[in-house]
This record gives sequence, structure tokens and C-alpha cells, in this order.
Amino acid sequence: ILLQKDIPKPCELINNAVLHLSNKGCAHIILGCTELPLVIKNMKANNNKITLINPNKIIAEAVIEFCMVDQKSEK
Repeated sequence: ILLQKDIPKPCELINNAVLHLSNKGCAHIILGCTELPLVIKNMKANNNKITLINPNKIIAEAVIEFCMVDQKSEK
């Protein structure tokens, strides 16, 4: 790979993969690797046919909600 000159950019690779899965009928993709959610804002392939699920955001929101409930119960 290091010697190749025409290596696609990561966003391009992910866009192509999402388009391929969308064309195969996929409706939802879980961006399970920690770095995948970082490219969501640069995605061209997400044309509302496919839902991109960001588990990092789900976990962060759950932690915040848990902490807020915990703080309320301490008062």
C-alpha cells in the first residue's frame, strides 16, 4: 500500500462502501469502529436512503442521561 500512488482517501472508501450496501438494499449501517463516525459530516453517499448509526453518540447521550438522573437522586 505504501508504494501505491493512487490510494483512495478514507472518505471516498467509506462513501463507496455505503453506496454499495445501499444498492444491495441495506437500510441501516452501524459505524462500529471508533474512527468511522468522524467522517459522517463528509459523507456524500448518505442520501437519506440509509441510516448511519453512530454508537459513540448513543453511548455519550446515555452516559449524560445516567449522570443527570444520578445527580437528581442525590438532591
